[in-house]
Amino acid sequence: MKTQAKAERKSEDWQLLAPEGSAWADTVQLMLAARSWPFRRLPSESRDPGAYPAPPQGGALIPPGIYSPDAGPIAFADGAETLTAITRASGGAAAAGDPANLQLVQLTEAALARLEHLDPGAFPADLDLAIFALRQALHPLEALATARPATRTALADALPDDSACILAPLLWRLGLYDRHLNLFLLSGLPGLSALRTRLLQQPLIAALFHPGAELDWLRRFRAAHHSPRTATDWSRALGPEGREKSLPHKAQRRKDPSIGSADHIR
Repeated sequence: MKTQAKAERKSEDWQLLAPEGSAWADTVQLMLAARSWPFRRLPSESRDPGAYPAPPQGGALIPPGIYSPDAGPIAFADGAETLTAITRASGGAAAAGDPANLQLVQLTEAALARLEHLDPGAFPADLDLAIFALRQALHPLEALATARPATRTALADALPDDSACILAPLLWRLGLYDRHLNLFLLSGLPGLSALRTRLLQQPLIAALFHPGAELDWLRRFRAAHHSPRTATDWSRALGPEGREKSLPHKAQRRKDPSIGSADHIR
């Protein structure tokens, strides 16, 4: 059935417009590549008129999204709609979309949103809170990674299924934070850690997340975090004890006759 669906596809390319380094664009690219559908991935930051589909209005900028050769543009911010459109274009039993994969999209998008707000250079208390929120978002994915037999067995196939395409970009990024920033985000999550290892062994996924892609991620990360951050002032939450302690000016110091000699200065 998958072979028949491929044969029914038109020759025009799918066009994927996304910001550089977009995790969801990686997911869409993997899903299109796994179906052997021709596509072009273009950076939304560029404005080369000849490289983009016709704008919806004269002179309007093309919004980030996925542009199907058979239908109108799909809002890139809506992962569930994108997944449904791709599976519908596949035809057959997958036309309505897999409810389990739709749930996986929602959980993965929530974790990616937490990851985007994680700043390793932030004040330690802020960083701890951000990591805690991220790990809370990862726990449901950990449960799915250990409880879904289909997710575990399908990963040995030459081509990844949709669940693998959805999870691979997130897990690849989590591993980069652990490797280069020593944040241990996957610590205590054995299901996701093992899943990451198996996913990155698949040729199609490994071809996307190659060493050069890792260097590009590091470049973008350093560019985004090079400026100093203003630390959050926690002193008000701690009350008087949280205020900065300092010695009084030398002229304000007094003698303490109860300790030592009269020359003793406290």
